[in-house]
Amino acid sequence: MQKLFIQSLQLVFLALMLSGGCGIDPINVPDAESNDRFEGDTAAPSEGSDAGTDAATDAEDTGTPTETGTTDEAGGDTGDTGTDTYSGTGDNLNPTDAPEIRPRKVFHAADRSLIVGVENATISADSITVRDAATENPLTQSEVAFTGAFTAQLETVLPDLITIEASSASGSIGTADVELCDGGVNVYEFGNLITQAFANDTFTATRSGNLVELIADSGLLPRGLKVVVGNLDNDHASALAVAQDGGVELTVSAESGDDLAIFAVEGNCNGGGEPLIIEAP
Repeated sequence: MQKLFIQSLQLVFLALMLSGGCGIDPINVPDAESNDRFEGDTAAPSEGSDAGTDAATDAEDTGTPTETGTTDEAGGDTGDTGTDTYSGTGDNLNPTDAPEIRPRKVFHAADRSLIVGVENATISADSITVRDAATENPLTQSEVAFTGAFTAQLETVLPDLITIEASSASGSIGTADVELCDGGVNVYEFGNLITQAFANDTFTATRSGNLVELIADSGLLPRGLKVVVGNLDNDHASALAVAQDGGVELTVSAESGDDLAIFAVEGNCNGGGEPLIIEAP
């Protein structure tokens, strides 16, 4: 009886032990494997994500110099160089302007009935034709001096936009549009000032070889003016800005008795007032 009782206790104790072991192993082992797998998956995407971010950052850093304007700056330099090549003397030209014509060296006066192209206004041209840009009708023609200058008087008033065509013995070599700007009241007052100065001998014309020197005394003219002189007989012309001391000295090719037209323009406007006409000494 006692032996049976002991055997029964052993069976109960064995059952309890088996029951406890089966409850622990199925839970703990899968959890440990699951945690290891989860931690591994988390680490892999994290490293991949960092690597992708670094790669993207490196790619952006590599592209930054190009995007920040290295190419644009080079293009800008090319454009500036092209402008200088067109002008030769630093004048600003539109891309459509021919290098044979310098619009910024073309002036007008006398209510748009006188047009003067100063030295280097044209290059390699023997003559010019002025046309109405809107209708293409010819308005006047002029021979071109060897300095590239020209002068022409008209019986009509020039329109706001003209086309100048430069020609040589072989034909047309280039055209350019020139927008005319009328000077304000000041240019007419300055014209009167120049006339009075010649009367008072504070602005003089003297001969020096085949040139005529035009000299205005210091303090006579305000800064910001440009004095233009055109020889109406031989088409030579020149222009010079007033010096800081208010004086000016410029020359023009002329024979004795040639008619010289003298006027002033102001700022960026190419239009002058009524010109003073004098005979070359």
